[in-house]
Amino acid sequence: MMLAKPMPGQVVQVLIEHLFKILMTTHPNSHSQSLCLEHYADERRTYSAINMVKGDPMQWNTLGRIARELRCTTGALEKGIRRMTGLGFAEIFYEARLRAVNRALSVADNSSFVDALQTLGFSLSGRFVRDYIRRFGEPPSATYRRNPNANTAESGVPGVHDALCEHTINLFIDQSLHKPIGLADIAKLVGMREQDTIKVFRAYFAKTPMQYVITRRLERASWLLQNTSASIMSIAIDCGFGTQSYLTTAMKKYLGTTPRQVRIGGIKLPRSTTEAIEQDSE
Repeated sequence: MMLAKPMPGQVVQVLIEHLFKILMTTHPNSHSQSLCLEHYADERRTYSAINMVKGDPMQWNTLGRIARELRCTTGALEKGIRRMTGLGFAEIFYEARLRAVNRALSVADNSSFVDALQTLGFSLSGRFVRDYIRRFGEPPSATYRRNPNANTAESGVPGVHDALCEHTINLFIDQSLHKPIGLADIAKLVGMREQDTIKVFRAYFAKTPMQYVITRRLERASWLLQNTSASIMSIAIDCGFGTQSYLTTAMKKYLGTTPRQVRIGGIKLPRSTTEAIEQDSE
């Protein structure tokens, strides 16, 4: 192309700009910094940026905000961070949030399990749980259970599962037993897409969300049958089965018995509610 006659005007312009850049950046002057494409933020600003993110990731949650505070460009700051750490801002920010949520789950006062996650921008997603375990060697709920300041209702529940706060989910379901509870409702509660909710429930509760709901309905109905004098019809309605017939069908299917037999108490249930529903496919 250099031998083309005449030399294309576009090529000439590129060469002129390149030579001009070399001239201006070889000898330091007031224009060098803006022209040099390889400019990095200085070490002082870079250290400050990293420490700001680590100290309060949710306040300093964008590179632009940090750059404005430190009076430098986002490009220079990104390059400075990469040169110093080998990581980009997004990776530094995510790691800082993981560390912050670990601290919150470990020592925070009067913060529920779910609130601690949401404050740092996390939801109960499969990715979060995997990353947390990879980083800290244990599930987030295990960290929370050791928190001396934790909500005792959540931290003290035996068998709380790794990814999800079982107490919070049970409380939501129990308060909604009298009405329909769909997959969308559970997904909204835990802050995940519906398909992700199904996967996480299968992984950590060994059942789907709807199987989990049925378990709670049957457990509540069985308790009411054995401990109250309420009619079978009213128990069926209160526990979300709608009709006595539907409650009877569900108990026969999952428990191998009937509401009347449960109430009489003259029969030992052959299988636990949970075990029976786990083995049933939707």
